[in-house]
Amino acid sequence: MGGDCAGAVSLFEDGTLPPKPAAYSYKSLTDDHLAKIIKELPENPFMVDEAGIRLSLAGAQEKLPVSLRDNKIRISMNGAPSSHILKTPIKDLHGTVENETFCMMLAKRMGLIVPDVKIIKINETPLYIIDRYDRKIENEQIIRLIQEDFCQALNVNSQLKYTPTLEVCFSLIRNESVVQIKDTKRFLQLVIFNGLIGNSDAHAKNISFVHGENGTTLAPFYDLLSTYVYPYAKKMAMKIGGGRHFQFLEPKHFERFAKDTPIKYKIVKETIVTMADKIVREAKDTTQEFSDLYGKNPVLKEINDVIKNSSKQKLMVFSKK
Repeated sequence: MGGDCAGAVSLFEDGTLPPKPAAYSYKSLTDDHLAKIIKELPENPFMVDEAGIRLSLAGAQEKLPVSLRDNKIRISMNGAPSSHILKTPIKDLHGTVENETFCMMLAKRMGLIVPDVKIIKINETPLYIIDRYDRKIENEQIIRLIQEDFCQALNVNSQLKYTPTLEVCFSLIRNESVVQIKDTKRFLQLVIFNGLIGNSDAHAKNISFVHGENGTTLAPFYDLLSTYVYPYAKKMAMKIGGGRHFQFLEPKHFERFAKDTPIKYKIVKETIVTMADKIVREAKDTTQEFSDLYGKNPVLKEINDVIKNSSKQKLMVFSKK
């Protein structure tokens, strides 16, 4: 493990030099081979038993760094960078692939910056594919970009990923981003979007920076899905004005939130009302788009119900203020 990690980091044994790009290669997978790999991921994570393959990614969900060429899945060999991440359905939870795909498509419609996503099916098993935001294509070569999640940026152990607060995250953006006003607005939109779709698992490792030639900026958003449709705790990973249940938050919570962050309450309120008013329509259109691409799935109705309830509640409480 460690040859192809998040960002531009690669790990090698002492005394071993990284392979030069000329040595990079990729192994194309047939559907049957990919199906076998997916089935064996619990016992053989990141294909560690196969020679020449050294892949690594953080997170509890089973996943695999891959690249795509002519719609064919390829595995990186000899230190070659991957371009996409493949996720498998989460065991014992219905429709996780469809859930995340839908929420990412909806986020894009809502104006959030997110990587492109799609679903492929291998032997009737749906697989989630997302473009890596920490990669770019230059002269037909995949180039690694330096990225840093908020736990890393705050020097917080990944096991304490639920510890950083929204106030700390906003402060980090203010101190690190070269476009702090733009990124502060983007992060506020993410916080509200997660609340409206019922994503309670928006912790500090699910937010990142990209360090580029022009400085540090907030990375595209990822790991967006409605956890409310599953038997998870409904408490948000990060409190908003002292509250953890988005559907019960009132203007007083957001007033307190505004005092603790660099955002004026007027901007917070306008963002909530605008997004709550827009998201139901966009979710309906996203449902149609998703159904045209991948067929109908019952989890989409559940997500739409969450969105309708949360947006209705927010519009109602703010109309009283």
